[in-house]
Amino acid sequence: MKRKLNLKHPTLFSEKLMWLKLYSDHEFMSQCSDKVLIKELLIKNGFERYVIKNLAVYEQAKDIDFKALPQQFAMKTNHGYATNIICFNKDELDQKKARQKMARFMRKDYSIAASGAEIQYRNIKRKILVEPLLLENGELPDDLKVYCINGEPVATMVCQNRDAETGKATKYLVDPAWNLLRINSDGKKAPPDFKLVPPPNLSELYQLARALSTGIPFVRVDFYILNNVLYFGELTFTPSAGVSKNLNEVDRAWGERLVLPEKDAKYLDTWIKVK
Repeated sequence: MKRKLNLKHPTLFSEKLMWLKLYSDHEFMSQCSDKVLIKELLIKNGFERYVIKNLAVYEQAKDIDFKALPQQFAMKTNHGYATNIICFNKDELDQKKARQKMARFMRKDYSIAASGAEIQYRNIKRKILVEPLLLENGELPDDLKVYCINGEPVATMVCQNRDAETGKATKYLVDPAWNLLRINSDGKKAPPDFKLVPPPNLSELYQLARALSTGIPFVRVDFYILNNVLYFGELTFTPSAGVSKNLNEVDRAWGERLVLPEKDAKYLDTWIKVK
């Protein structure tokens, strides 16, 4: 970020995310960052209707049974991000290369400094998760990523036109009333009259985001929306490892809103009571 990090008296959002990296409830964050375990926690707490059911879970890349999988599926690791294989047609998939790619993804360690020092990924038992491929009119659905500070949504990133191969998407940030926030590159480039149509279940989106961020200083609650139905994606505690320059313009404002807990405060007892 090209500035000295203030951990003794953090004031900016990016500084407070760094503080949370060091002094958060890492056990809780690890459980909720595990894409397999978080589904079990959601089902246990009454959110089963939002959970994408697993097609398969494998311990290692060599265990992947492509014959048992459907023609279309999404494959990912449970311990990180950008470790996906999107399969539109299994007959056209190079299974050998896919297996090699997943083996490489499984070796990634996001907890080390070179990869962002996101400690919550350190103790996750790594697995490969396979889910049904969500498509709307043959295209990948929009992602809705709700930024929640002290349990309250402050903005949502709407990701559209995602490329299945590269994972790149057009990203717009909107406020809770769904007004465009021209703070990231795609938002700044949007035409003057550009508007995004909010989903019809916007209140449900925010209700769920509030529930899943209860008792947590900051978390981004990620969803997919398909045919106006919400599906849970993941909980992200340190987006872009906490150093996203796309959020520079809200760094101070969000930092003022974010109330830090006591060092090493536990979140789990509060969160699992949510129904």
